[in-house]
Amino acid sequence: MGKESVRVESVRLKNFMSFYDATVNLGPGLTIIVGPTGAGKSSIFHAMKFALGSNQRDDRYERWSDFVRMGARSAEAEVAIRRDGTVVKFSRRVDSDGVPRAYVDGKRTRASELRRAVETLGLDVDNPLVFMPQGRVTALKDASPEEVRRLVEEGTGLDSLRDRILLQEAQLEQDKSKLIETVAEADAVNSELRMLESDLRRLERK
Repeated sequence: MGKESVRVESVRLKNFMSFYDATVNLGPGLTIIVGPTGAGKSSIFHAMKFALGSNQRDDRYERWSDFVRMGARSAEAEVAIRRDGTVVKFSRRVDSDGVPRAYVDGKRTRASELRRAVETLGLDVDNPLVFMPQGRVTALKDASPEEVRRLVEEGTGLDSLRDRILLQEAQLEQDKSKLIETVAEADAVNSELRMLESDLRRLERK
């Protein structure tokens, strides 16, 4: 069997941040969204994360109601994902004074169930290499090799592996120290045995 094809097909924003009602269609392969400041690029970014179940927000948006367009009573974001020949729609809605409600193909569901459904498609919505905010992209070009390495390790899950390696290295250093102490003690015991053997031979000769 061939590898399953999964891609984001469209993003719909209704009263979401700077959008009244719009659908952004994404073609296969690489899609680049460009525009001047205030054109709504960040709105599309946040709408995708929000619809796919992320609870992360930019520092500029302290409350869920900050996603609601000024003058509107609620906001909604929907992401359509095509998996081979099937399209699945994930959406979340938030009122100006409420908490987000989650939907899969228009059916109300728990936020945790929506998140699991997204993860079954192989999407990690909070992975910094999958969804990277504009500020972090800008900072990345000036980042040191060490900072880039940490970002890649975080995004690929290698950071936990590195932590385990560092822990094992520390344990090895402790074991090495204990081994050196044990060898030193063994050498001292062998030296004592040699002295005792010499005394024993002298006593036997007498």
